Order: sequence, then structure tokens, then C-alpha cells
Amino acid sequence: METKTKNLVKEKSVLDNSTIQKLNLINSYRSGGRWFYWIAGLSLVNTIIYYFGSGMYFVVGLGIMQFVEGFFSSFGNLGIIAYIIIDLLIAGVYVAIGYFALKGEKLAFILGFIFYRYSSFCLCKRYFQYYLSYLCLI
Repeated sequence: METKTKNLVKEKSVLDNSTIQKLNLINSYRSGGRWFYWIAGLSLVNTIIYYFGSGMYFVVGLGIMQFVEGFFSSFGNLGIIAYIIIDLLIAGVYVAIGYFALKGEKLAFILGFIFYRYSSFCLCKRYFQYYLSYLCLI
């Protein structure tokens, strides 16, 4: 009877270890997936800040939204409506990526990473050109 109890304890600890590993993996997916929601939300906050004319913004947001805002802001009121709609669509895509990332889809993480890197590149390119033109004047 005692050996059966020892065997059950050993099997239970193996089951617990695999269960713990699965739970850790699920927690990692959820933690990473929530970042996509934060990025989308902060990007929309950046859009609101831009609309009201402040020069500040969150660095974590998507740079492509600032590119869109800068492009459409020269079109007047119609441009404002256009960049708000496009920003909402971009944020919606990022929320969808976050949704699938929370479900553990690896492709969502890959697409989200590529999209964020491209967006960061647009932002860096914009500011690099600005500072480069400034340095050429000196």
C-alpha cells in the first residue's frame, strides 16, 4: 500500500511539473499579448494629443500613426477626419493582433513584431531626416 502511495506521489509531481510548465507558457503568451493592447491604446492617446496640438507623445505608441497624422493634417478638416479614421483602423489591427496573441498564436506575435519594427522605423526615419537637415544648416 505504501509503494502505491509513493508511485502516485511521483506521478502527481510529474503531472504538476508539466501543468506548471503549461501555465507558465500561457502566462508568457498573455503577458506578451497584453503589450499589443497597450501599444494600440497609447497610440490612440497620441492621436488625441496630436489633435489638440500638444507637442508631446508616448514613445511606446506606433510611429506610423504620426506619419499618417503628419501627412493628412495639411488637408484641413477633411484631413483630420481621415487621419482619425486611419488611426482607428491601425489601432484596430493592433488590437486584433493582441487578441490572437493572447490565444497563443505565434503568427500574431511575428506580425505584431514586424509591424511594430516597421512603425518604429518610420518614426526614426522622420526624426533622423529632421535632425540631419538641422545639422546641415550648422
